[in-house]
Amino acid sequence: MRKLQKAVRNSAHILDSAAHVDEQGVRWRRLFVTLTYAEDGAWKPGHVGDFRRGVRDWFKRSCQGTRMRMVWVMELTKRGRPHYHCMIWVRARDYFPNPHKAGWWPHGFAHVLSSKVHINRPVAYMAKYASKFTAEQAKHVPKGARLYGVCGATEEGKRVIRWWRAPIFARDAMGGAADIRKVAGGYLNRVTGEFLASEWKVTITPSGRVFAWRYIPPLTETIQ
Repeated sequence: MRKLQKAVRNSAHILDSAAHVDEQGVRWRRLFVTLTYAEDGAWKPGHVGDFRRGVRDWFKRSCQGTRMRMVWVMELTKRGRPHYHCMIWVRARDYFPNPHKAGWWPHGFAHVLSSKVHINRPVAYMAKYASKFTAEQAKHVPKGARLYGVCGATEEGKRVIRWWRAPIFARDAMGGAADIRKVAGGYLNRVTGEFLASEWKVTITPSGRVFAWRYIPPLTETIQ
């Protein structure tokens, strides 16, 4: 699950940088919100989306045009019950209500923690939840559930997030200004139209076994 940890960390860094660069006159608080379920089996696909809409509506009503920025990650308890950890950027002067009391999360409980009081490295604190996810836990994730999400990134921020999510060989080949998209058979740079075939191939043997393998072009040496 290293990719998940990397995605959460990079997304949080990008949102944090954007908040301080795009709105330089604002003092920010990073809030950590934990959303839990009261009962096993209560998870439904639209729950985190409903919470996101509640937060977005609050920003529109109460924050005078301030952009909503949030990154969230799902975690499972030892019993396999899902819960969510969210990082939300709000202005220091704004009071953020408890999501359960506000009706944004009626499925259990919500806890709000401010990084200004308790947490020295907020992005690392958020990324640690993604690092806890194991392959064994992944087997118990509800069908259709997303493991993490990002809200409020600008178009450039989204491009940078996609760039960091691409494999190293694609980033090296296409460069830092590329808008890298995963497509059938490889990767596409939306800026230039360049296509790069994936280094990974899949082989199915006559017995039905499946192998994923990486093709690395042979090194060539020029003799003068």
